[in-house]
Amino acid sequence: MRGLARLAEAAAVIWLAVTLAFFALQVLPGDAALESLSVAGVSPAIIEARRSQLGLGAAPLEQYLRYMAGLASGSLGVSLLDGRPVAETLGQPALATFGLTFAAGLITLAAGVPLGIWAARHGWGGLPGRAVLGLLVSVPILWTGTLVLATFGFSASGQSDLLLPALVLGLSGAGALGLVTERALAETQAQPFIRTARAKGLPERLIMERHVLRASASPILTVFVLQIGFLLSGALLTEALFNRPGIGRLLVQAALRQDYPVVLGVVVWSAICYSGLLLIGDVLARWLDPRMGRAD
Repeated sequence: MRGLARLAEAAAVIWLAVTLAFFALQVLPGDAALESLSVAGVSPAIIEARRSQLGLGAAPLEQYLRYMAGLASGSLGVSLLDGRPVAETLGQPALATFGLTFAAGLITLAAGVPLGIWAARHGWGGLPGRAVLGLLVSVPILWTGTLVLATFGFSASGQSDLLLPALVLGLSGAGALGLVTERALAETQAQPFIRTARAKGLPERLIMERHVLRASASPILTVFVLQIGFLLSGALLTEALFNRPGIGRLLVQAALRQDYPVVLGVVVWSAICYSGLLLIGDVLARWLDPRMGRAD
């Protein structure tokens, strides 16, 4: 029952995201046919005929019901500009975005957990770690990305470069993961079994590795999975900033050209990714901490 409820919640999130995006796009003036044909000097009669052919002349509710029917059957529609299926249009950019997110996720994990352990030290020893985490959390991706480009030269942006955008994106996620790690470790170290281990004279390093980290793994790994969702959204901005191919560039281009089926396809893709990550995070939390399952 719990699994079915989570699937129903995921479906509701996807439906709400698509509905809001659809009607928000309807409010904007113009469309792809008007944008592309008016520039070429085509007569209004031909433009209107093209709009009718694409189904853009129908009432918004009719267009919405038609789109949702297609979505229910597994179709994301076709591009208004080149006639390609939206699913095909999303294919290569989605792989590029996943690659950037995966690389950034590795950096987030590799930097966030050690920084959280450092910040969890008692007294002055953890102060530098807490300062670094505070800096990473407070600085926006747009600022750090611009600073990196200005430092290494704007020629660093391009299709073949992955390290710099992954580093910018990964370090932004490392701040949040590090703060969660610090809090989880601090709470675990206050537990009676940790005080007992210290009273037995066990080395501090052994206590940290065998007891504290193991007991704190559930919230840390769960938050890391959810953090991947934030990295996906950050990847859209990072791709636009570093001029990388991906969903971010595709979304910007489709929005500027008013190719609304492609924009909606990106919304559907993003909603499915977020919902899937939430489901994975929920399953992971219950697997690492069985007490959550008993609480339902």
